[in-house]
Amino acid sequence: MIAQLYKKLGSITALPPVKDNEVLIRNLAHRLLNEINCTEFSPPQLPEKEKIRQSCLNSIRLLDCDIIMNSSPEDYVYECLNLTTAVSDVLTACGVLLCRTKIRPVFRHHGTVYTDAPVKLLLSAITGIVRIFCQICPQGIIYFSLKRNRKHTVLLAECVNNNRKSAAVSNETTDMLKKTAEILNGAFLTAKKDTSFICALSMKNPVRDKSRAGYAPDYVELLIDKMSEVHIGLSGLSDGEKISDLH
Repeated sequence: MIAQLYKKLGSITALPPVKDNEVLIRNLAHRLLNEINCTEFSPPQLPEKEKIRQSCLNSIRLLDCDIIMNSSPEDYVYECLNLTTAVSDVLTACGVLLCRTKIRPVFRHHGTVYTDAPVKLLLSAITGIVRIFCQICPQGIIYFSLKRNRKHTVLLAECVNNNRKSAAVSNETTDMLKKTAEILNGAFLTAKKDTSFICALSMKNPVRDKSRAGYAPDYVELLIDKMSEVHIGLSGLSDGEKISDLH
């Protein structure tokens, strides 16, 4: 059974994760994930199940990165969003999925911030920043905060860790975040200072009627939906087997 699942996974990972293959990749990935969810595995098989699931989700993540890289602001629907709540819920969901690691995202609240942005794109960006820290910091607390001035809102993340890995961040993640910032009329920057590593994602500030703020999924929905931006965004990490399997 495991061999057959790996064979089906191979038919997905063999496809270049580009928009031209989007329909085929998503269809094959959804079928495989549904098959995994409907199949009973013995305890010794559970690690293999999780590896297959993570690899399948990672193929979707790479596809999503390619789609973002080849998109423009006109491809998205913008709506008013309570950014403070969205960041808090994404980080809470990420914290649950990373509970078996030594990485803990923490959000420092400094008042409620609203912005106009594509909701799913922002959720992917927040998760992408967490992913960067997972790749370079074996342990530690990642402190997130939001800062707002007259023209821009900045999502800032920093981890102070003497044991920071020397490995470079994967290009597809940083490229995706730079493109996301471009779509949001901002910038994405990283900086290293002594033992600190910092990420900053800025976006332009236009805000419509706050009373008509759009809906963003809360952390429970992000965890229950195994195809959410959080599950996809944290897939395929080198420590993927340590990510909590919530089935």
